[in-house]
Amino acid sequence: MITGSSFHLDAMASPICKASVETLELWHQTRAFQKDQNRLSLLVGVLRDGLWHTARELKVHGFSDRELRLLVEDSDGQIFSFPGSPGYKLFDFVTEEEFGQCSSLKHQAERMLARYSRYHTRHHKGK
Repeated sequence: MITGSSFHLDAMASPICKASVETLELWHQTRAFQKDQNRLSLLVGVLRDGLWHTARELKVHGFSDRELRLLVEDSDGQIFSFPGSPGYKLFDFVTEEEFGQCSSLKHQAERMLARYSRYHTRHHKGK
C-alpha cells in the first residue's frame, strides 16, 4: 500500500513486489542525492568569486537558511562558515586570519557536548 510518500509493504507481498518497491525507493534516494549535488554545485559556483556571501544574498539563488546549513555540512569542507562569520565562503579563498576565527566552532561543540552530558546524567538519575 502506498500512503503519501512512504511505502508500506504487506507481510504477504511477493518478492517481486518488494524488489520493485526497493528499486523505486532507491530511485527516489538517488534523485534526492543528485538534487543535493546540483544545489551544492550551484552554491560552490556562486562562491567561486572568493568573497563572503550572507544568507540573505544567497536567497537570491533560492537557498534557504536551513538548506545552506545542510549544504555546508555536506560540502566535505569546501564551504567555510562558522558562528559569528560574515556568511559563507569557498574554503580555497579562506585566509589564515579567517581560519583562526573559526575556533568558535570548537567552543560551540564543547558547550553542546557539556549540555548533552548534563542531560544524560539527569536522565539516568531519574526525573
